[in-house]
Amino acid sequence: MYRIALIFSFIWVTCFVWQTAKVKMDIGFLDDWATYTLALLVLFLVACLNPLAMFYRSTRIQILYTLGHILISPFGIVRFRHFFLADVITSITTPLQETMIIYCYFAGPDHNWKNSTKVDLPQECIGAQKFYTLFAFLPYWFRFAQCLRKRYDSGQNVHLINAGKYFSDLMVPLAQLHQLGYHSYDYNRAFWIWFTIHFIASFYSYCWDIYMDWGLLRSKKPEKYALRESINYSPWFYYYAMVSDFILRYTWCITIVQLGDPNSPFNNFKVMSFIMIMCECFRRAQWSLIRVENEQNNNLETYRTIPIIPPIVDDNQEGSVELPR
Repeated sequence: MYRIALIFSFIWVTCFVWQTAKVKMDIGFLDDWATYTLALLVLFLVACLNPLAMFYRSTRIQILYTLGHILISPFGIVRFRHFFLADVITSITTPLQETMIIYCYFAGPDHNWKNSTKVDLPQECIGAQKFYTLFAFLPYWFRFAQCLRKRYDSGQNVHLINAGKYFSDLMVPLAQLHQLGYHSYDYNRAFWIWFTIHFIASFYSYCWDIYMDWGLLRSKKPEKYALRESINYSPWFYYYAMVSDFILRYTWCITIVQLGDPNSPFNNFKVMSFIMIMCECFRRAQWSLIRVENEQNNNLETYRTIPIIPPIVDDNQEGSVELPR
């Protein structure tokens, strides 16, 4: 997986550098600066959908199968990889919405991308605008439905509490429907309803992160206070993650206040959206490290049918190699 991510990152950086050189210095081998973005999209799709036995085909097929079960939630199966990938998808809600802007820019019926530098989604692509709104809800719906399915399969009511977390997340874009796609500093009644729902949903999610997903706040030993009995990382990393996760859960608050000059980049909706996306990617990465480690140590949600991970057998040597604890 990390190899695929590195390859995609290299392709993205290459296209980004060439596009920047074209825009800023008029240097490049393509006439239109947007062509580099189009080339990036084509390369990405070819790499993902290539049917040949190359570029980690088995991994790509497994990812597609996993996505298929997520898309048909709550009727698909829910194992660790299904819920884990669905959780990651909730962190890329804004990029998913931006795909509709990309579609409208390059393939919109009323838009010529070679003669334009921007696109008006509501005016030029009404159909894409509907999907733009829908994509604000779908990632949270998938996890909500998975929690209901998990409750049905296991009979454990804790999954209903988890479903409540995603239901509160669903309410955030619902309360924001009146301002999707633009930024406003109007502190009216609708704003305060959205703010209250978003604040509660963020705190709900943070509490679940700490206590359930990471299994913390369970030990009273001085050397592991407020952590848990079995840990693989240094204690300071967990304390840092507890604080940073709280801060990163509330980065959206910086978008509701005007910072200095109205024309400052920090008051630009697109700039702040990009910053929030980067913060969420960082938060999700550290969440993933501790979430997988907690599941390996404790198997709290019984995604493994056996409590102990079997040893790794080295084909080149006799015996086995135990995983570090």
